Amino acid sequence: LKIGLQITIFHSFQSDQQITSPSNKTISLFSFSENVGVKTNNEAEYLALIKGLELCLKNNISNVLIFADSELVVKQINGDYKVKNERMVCFA
Repeated sequence: LKIGLQITIFHSFQSDQQITSPSNKTISLFSFSENVGVKTNNEAEYLALIKGLELCLKNNISNVLIFADSELVVKQINGDYKVKNERMVCFA
């Protein structure tokens, strides 16, 4: 199954106060998508997280809040789930 990933990084003053444009929309700093080939959905979720963090580091963004919709990735990153699948070990 060929799959893609999408990431959007927003700018905010504080973790609870977002910068808004004159039209009252959140300002997006980066947004992109790319084809990652034949991957599982969970692999794509991890690749998106890694790519987003790499973009933050490259642009000297050190205060980051991450929102994700993959329960597996969130629970593994937070240490609630162990990585059991061999294909996912490289992301842990």
